[in-house]
Amino acid sequence: MCLNLADGFSHAEMGSSTVLKTQNKVFVWTEEEIENALFVRKTRETYRFALVYWYIDERAKSQTLLKSCSAQAPYPVPEMVCRLDSITSITLNPDITIKRVENENDLSIWCEIASQGRIQKQVDQTRAFASPLLKQCGDDCMLYLGYFKGKPLSTSLVILDGDIVGLFFVNTHIEARRLGLGEAVSYTALMDARRRGALTAILTSTAMAEKLYKKLGFTIKRTFLEYNLSAYIRQV
Repeated sequence: MCLNLADGFSHAEMGSSTVLKTQNKVFVWTEEEIENALFVRKTRETYRFALVYWYIDERAKSQTLLKSCSAQAPYPVPEMVCRLDSITSITLNPDITIKRVENENDLSIWCEIASQGRIQKQVDQTRAFASPLLKQCGDDCMLYLGYFKGKPLSTSLVILDGDIVGLFFVNTHIEARRLGLGEAVSYTALMDARRRGALTAILTSTAMAEKLYKKLGFTIKRTFLEYNLSAYIRQV
């Protein structure tokens, strides 16, 4: 996986769980059941100084192991999938242009839009996340800017892993929503991934964005529950 090539990133399979570490965050996805409480304890101790988010199928019985560790109620996160040979084709608005991020100036603009509505520290964190991907992962990780009448107003990111592509960081400036930018920047990125051999696209959505992705042909495969373990870990 290309993420293993980028500075500050690591990716590992641990039983039925996948662990992705970035510079300051750790994401754990459990496909089936958590093996035992020791795994949760070991993970929280290993990543004591990181923000840790754990995702588990809403039907999993072992999510009780996470409930006692989370300071917040779990947040539902739908996982959506689409076969790229059946994706719904779209016609771009002539005022919309999609360009791939290729340099530091583009990256700065991308980070500002992708982090819209967040504090400056989070914008800096977004840059720390995206910069090594742009510089070290080549065509396996592609960032995009969507322009409306020449002004950059939307973002997306795709990461390829074999014949699967993940779609991330789809965001549109609040003043430019409902213009088709989110759909366009997603579709263009996925079509580029298809030309590079991707067959299936996956993403995690919010309730607000589900309609957009369903329009492109995505369907909900399952729903994960997101547990934020960060506050609990710092107390250990």
